[in-house]
Amino acid sequence: MSSLSFIVGPAIAVLLVATIGPGPTLLIDAGTLVAAAFAMRLVRGRLRVDRSGSETHLGRDIMDGLRSLVHQPTLRVVVAFAGLVSMTST
Repeated sequence: MSSLSFIVGPAIAVLLVATIGPGPTLLIDAGTLVAAAFAMRLVRGRLRVDRSGSETHLGRDIMDGLRSLVHQPTLRVVVAFAGLVSMTST
C-alpha cells in the first residue's frame, strides 16, 4: 500500500501545482499535516494508561514487549515481515 502512495501522492501534487499553483498546494500540504497532528493528539489523549503506583523502567518494558512477541505467533510473523521489507527495500 505504501508503494501506491509513492505513485499517487506525487501525481496529485503535480495536478494541484498545475491547477492552483505551488503556494496553495503547499498550504494544503501544511493543512493536512496540522489535521494529522490534531488527530494524533486526540488518539493519544484517549490511550493514556493509569500507571499510578508502578515505576516504569525502560529495560523492563522492552523485555515485556519481547516476551509478548515470543508468545504471539501472528505478531512474530508481522514483525519479521516488516523487518525484512525494511532491510531489503530501497
